[in-house]
Amino acid sequence: MAIFPSHANAQTADPEFSFDVGWSAMNINDVKFAAITNFLVTEVLDHQSNEDGRLNGYKLTSELSGLLPHFRGSWLATVGFKSFYSRYDDKEQTRCVYSATTDCIFVPLVDPDPNGTFGGNGADSSGGFFADWLTDVDRSVVYWGGAIEYHFSREGRQHQSWKDQSLKDGPVLQAAPAPFQWLAGLSIRQLNQDMSLYSVDRGPTADPVTLTDDLDTSYYGGYLGFSSEKPIGYGMRVKLSGQTGLYYAHTDYNGAYTATASLGDDSPVSSSVSLSDDAPALIGLLHLLLERDFGSTTVGLFGEAEWLSYVPKVLYNDTDLSGGVPYDITGSQDGTELGEGSAFTYTVGARLRIPTN
Repeated sequence: MAIFPSHANAQTADPEFSFDVGWSAMNINDVKFAAITNFLVTEVLDHQSNEDGRLNGYKLTSELSGLLPHFRGSWLATVGFKSFYSRYDDKEQTRCVYSATTDCIFVPLVDPDPNGTFGGNGADSSGGFFADWLTDVDRSVVYWGGAIEYHFSREGRQHQSWKDQSLKDGPVLQAAPAPFQWLAGLSIRQLNQDMSLYSVDRGPTADPVTLTDDLDTSYYGGYLGFSSEKPIGYGMRVKLSGQTGLYYAHTDYNGAYTATASLGDDSPVSSSVSLSDDAPALIGLLHLLLERDFGSTTVGLFGEAEWLSYVPKVLYNDTDLSGGVPYDITGSQDGTELGEGSAFTYTVGARLRIPTN
């Protein structure tokens, strides 16, 4: 026997609107562009991290829930809409300076002159031979998206109350979402990574280098999740929710490099590249909320963590595959590519929730 005996005589709680605002941080792939070579500039030994991938920012979230309530036997189902916008920024300055055993160079994104001086486009590199690079990096990441969610829960007796009605109307059942709910959603997300690098060699050459990156990823998919809440007295309750989803991710990258002089013949060098990539991605989120009722308004504090299994990163054109041929730093390399990394965000903030009616 269904708990809700009549759809016509069933009432549900009013739809609600909630708004979250909070401080947020993101750990994402670092930027490794400067190449550390041996002292003779014949072999790439390592790559310097010009930006460490730890960014601070904010996150805004809005949600409209409790729409289109309907019953299926003893199950209460509602529809909701959710959107979020977050932004993260970072400015860093690093220094790459020669030593008794190493030196530093910057390499174009692509080989502009495969038959250049000294047999390869190592001659098109900038720096080297007592280089002292001072590098400034401005980086911003914008992460935003929206979803439509379907909430459903099995009602129990503790969520039923009968209101006095006239005999002709019959009893009316008051129903509200249960303490435990399942949810399913369809979501679109966008991750926009922008980076601007400017570096000056304070050594003998004093030649500036600039690099701009535009790395955009779109996520399309769906997720399953849960929501559970428990009263703790004094009009307060704790709510825990989580979700895990599978997404298709498409990435587009555009990069541009310029240098006023090269290692071989002091001629200007510029290069640009456009790349794309497709990959599956998992996105998981966990949200903890402490709320208190103030009449029709509810105020709360929350903490949230989110993980993205796929976040693209740029593998710049500075891998030495030349076998140590002098000056042939980039003449035999595999070129700029897109690699795979991950990202983690965490947010703390406040929530305001009000009924819409």
